[in-house]
Amino acid sequence: MEALLTRYRNLTVLLLVILAQLLLLAYQVKTSQDVPLIRVWAVTVVTPVARVLEFVREHTIGVVENYFVLINVRGENERLKSDNGKLKIENQFLRAELQTADRARALAQFQQRTPSRTLPARIIGTGTGANSRSVFIDSGASQEFVAEWP
Repeated sequence: MEALLTRYRNLTVLLLVILAQLLLLAYQVKTSQDVPLIRVWAVTVVTPVARVLEFVREHTIGVVENYFVLINVRGENERLKSDNGKLKIENQFLRAELQTADRARALAQFQQRTPSRTLPARIIGTGTGANSRSVFIDSGASQEFVAEWP
């Protein structure tokens, strides 16, 4: 018998497959399903493999997309930091200008209320000594103003 199986091995396998197919067809007819049994088995076998492949594809493409998105974000972040620094400097400048305008308005109001003659001037420096009582202003003899310090 063993010699018969080894000698006609291909024929034996073919007959076993045909017999299995007939049994499966008989089972399918008995259960009266509309979906072929071979399709159910194929889907059952292929579904886990398809899920693994989809998981790998999704995460690979997701990583690549995120990489390219992050390259753009990094450049945009640098540009925004630069813009932020410029806006901070401009904000400080505008605040200083606003304070200067407020001081000028207060000085104009003071000049209107004061009966004596005044001339506006900014302090541009002070004396270098510890006991120095000198102040340098941006007005001088050309404005006919003499500053007296007590």
